[in-house]
Amino acid sequence: MARRRGFFAEIQHQSRVADQRHQAALRQQAAGVRRAEHAQRAAERAQLAAERASETDRKRLEKAAAEAYVAAQLAEVDDLNADLRSKYETLDSLLQATLDVDDFVDLESLRAVVVHPPFGRPDLRRPFPIPTRIADPPLPVKRAPEETKGLFGKKKKEAEALA
Repeated sequence: MARRRGFFAEIQHQSRVADQRHQAALRQQAAGVRRAEHAQRAAERAQLAAERASETDRKRLEKAAAEAYVAAQLAEVDDLNADLRSKYETLDSLLQATLDVDDFVDLESLRAVVVHPPFGRPDLRRPFPIPTRIADPPLPVKRAPEETKGLFGKKKKEAEALA
């Protein structure tokens, strides 16, 4: 029979389980990386040996180099698959942990009820009187400028006075 835990205890438990799985996945991934590196080095050694060998040995060594390359690629694929498997297990365990626990939280029970103190200035409860309307100022009246006197610069003076 499964032991019932509280919400936070279940989260801690699932976190520990996920950490253990993660550590195992890291060890498995490191082993895969070592296998891939070993296979890669073997492929490189076989390729170098194939280049140095005589014609008859060269074909045999090229075949061995090709097999070593395939083994290196398969080791890399296994490493990537192990990484994906660990990620899937983490997601599955997290999903399973959340589905097994009823984590309903009533948000209304967390809401704080605020009680406001009475307003200390009852004289400010009356609205201000509506201000009286300000009359519009009179419209401007157009006046003709005074006639300019003089002979020189008359047009310029008229234009300035008009402006």
